[in-house]
Amino acid sequence: MLKKIINAIKNGNISSITDLCEIVDASPEIVKMMVEDLVGRGYLKEVNIGGSCSCGSSCKGCAGCNHSKKGGLVFWELTEKADSIGGRK
Repeated sequence: MLKKIINAIKNGNISSITDLCEIVDASPEIVKMMVEDLVGRGYLKEVNIGGSCSCGSSCKGCAGCNHSKKGGLVFWELTEKADSIGGRK
């Protein structure tokens, strides 16, 4: 499943946790844990792009929301280390 996440991000098919849930057929909670694991291992890095979700400043962390509690929307980038798992585009 980790390879599927890496490859989906590499291919640019992801705009939310919900997209990843569909690809790996798992719940948002599981996918968030997998993404956090990949970030922790150094395969992905979070990129805060600013902006806001539809919740505004009172984000509830809805399923599929990439809003960071630190403020702003968060997306992910592959690191060089990701080459050993899923490859890079």
